[in-house]
Amino acid sequence: MTSHQKGKPHHFKKKKRHPIVHGIATHRKFMLTYMFNLIKIINRPAMYFLFFLGFGVVNLSAFLFYLIELGINPRLNGYLDAVYFAVTTLSTVGYGDIVPVTFWGKILSMCMMFFGVAVFVMFTAVIARSLLDVEPILKELFYGVDEDE
Repeated sequence: MTSHQKGKPHHFKKKKRHPIVHGIATHRKFMLTYMFNLIKIINRPAMYFLFFLGFGVVNLSAFLFYLIELGINPRLNGYLDAVYFAVTTLSTVGYGDIVPVTFWGKILSMCMMFFGVAVFVMFTAVIARSLLDVEPILKELFYGVDEDE
């Protein structure tokens, strides 16, 4: 039986898409899948924990740096400078415009570097795990491979 005999007009047969149109449609599906999974990553309890941990480490580091270096460090003009120093040190960027001048300030900044690396490694691990959860979906989207195969 042809599709026309089944009650469907023959012009409603599924046509093969042009490769560019297929690529655009696949890209759109990929981006939607990526965005939904990015939302899932952010909504994980581990991410909430890491956000609060990062926020706490930045504030504690800034507060301690402010207490140690206030009045001694000529480049430390206020608490915002201490927060700026904490963020640049914890992220291991370290611009060098604000540097510790006291012994305990230098010890604190070394500890901040280690904590910063640890927190960023944890963020990376959570995001990598979430991307591995998306892999079967992406395989099915691009290759038509089912997870059971």
